[in-house]
Amino acid sequence: LNKNMARSTRTQLAITERECIERLSMLTGYNKDIVRDILNAQTEFIADELINGIPVRLGKLGEFGLRQKLCRGGFNFHTGKAGAPKLVTKIKFRPSKGIRLLVEKSEDVE
Repeated sequence: LNKNMARSTRTQLAITERECIERLSMLTGYNKDIVRDILNAQTEFIADELINGIPVRLGKLGEFGLRQKLCRGGFNFHTGKAGAPKLVTKIKFRPSKGIRLLVEKSEDVE
């Protein structure tokens, strides 16, 4: 694949951290190292708050929270025994109304 062809198929792949940092740096005019530090600090902040059981609401982005989920038990075919269901904690993200509207509006244009 040549570089131009890879770029055209890029729409189906996720943006990498490097690309995100480059684009944010260009949009804000901040140095890439500063943007990287800010993104890392934000990620650490969100993780710390979730670990402490506190949901994080970022107005224009959305809300990060935790929810308890009961996973179904498995079945071991070798022993013939069923595994007990486990309660696991999952991270939940709810996008803000504003970002949902922006995405929905862009879908209507295409």
